[in-house]
Amino acid sequence: MTANIRAGLTGTHAGTGAATARQAPLGSDTYAQESGATMNDRNIPTSPNVDPLNMRPTEEPPNLFDLFQQQPAAEQPATVAERFEAFVADNPRVPEEMIRLADEWIARTGSRKLGINALVEQVRWHVAMSTSDPDFKINNVFAPFLARLIAATRPDLADCFEYRRSVADEWIARRIDQDRRAA
Repeated sequence: MTANIRAGLTGTHAGTGAATARQAPLGSDTYAQESGATMNDRNIPTSPNVDPLNMRPTEEPPNLFDLFQQQPAAEQPATVAERFEAFVADNPRVPEEMIRLADEWIARTGSRKLGINALVEQVRWHVAMSTSDPDFKINNVFAPFLARLIAATRPDLADCFEYRRSVADEWIARRIDQDRRAA
């Protein structure tokens, strides 16, 4: 079989007699000679520039020290709470619209049970239908923060949502404390 592979490295195109050059198959002696790779006992290239999983040449591997160097403090990713506060500062109408939708839900259905994610999806729908802003996005991780913000803003809506323990609990407690101190 090895002789067949070696014989097939160069040949003629069927029916035309035109010579064709083929790349040596990975794992062949010819491949090792062409690429400068060495072969292990299983006839697999062992070059440091060959990925052993897919047998394709790779770029020089990255220096792991560079990958894990500490980023400067200014480039550290913000916490979810900080990103949420920035989102609300940029989009103050989002919580207002959610409150309006919650009031509409209660008025039409009489039910006081409503999922915060239903409100998030409704706001996404309304924004998509009423504007052409392709950059407007509500991150799903903001949902617990939105539920707590709505409950703090409108205590009569607090029982509309189910709450699970979340980092949003700490955030809303700090925010309420800051608001009390400021008043």
